[in-house]
Amino acid sequence: MGLVFVFGTFAAVQFMQGLFDRGDVRRAMGLVHAFRGPNGRGLSEQLAHRHAGDVTGDIVWRSEIESGFYGIVRATATVPLKGGSNAAYRWDVDLLKGGIHAADDAARGVIREMQGGNSPPPAPVPPSSDQESQP
Repeated sequence: MGLVFVFGTFAAVQFMQGLFDRGDVRRAMGLVHAFRGPNGRGLSEQLAHRHAGDVTGDIVWRSEIESGFYGIVRATATVPLKGGSNAAYRWDVDLLKGGIHAADDAARGVIREMQGGNSPPPAPVPPSSDQESQP
């Protein structure tokens, strides 16, 4: 009787965790597809633009839970290209903060392009000591 209770409890917890995981993935992919850069393009549109003329099919999105505790979901876009090759791009979606972060150099390049340039934005310049002393 005790073994049945333990098994039933384990099965219920696994079922509930699966529901939470599916909800996290659904929410993360919603954030990914809703994300727009200053250039007005979404990630899928930017990937299609980046590989204009070379894309042979639909961009495939996959996701997996990286950390259920911290609410991190890895979203991967695979772009099918001519010649049978694929280009992959990875982003980490932070569900707690509602942010999307490039997880590899290729994804960082896409974000830079969406911001309107081919290089990262300049780092902020700290104020000089002269400026700090002025009221």
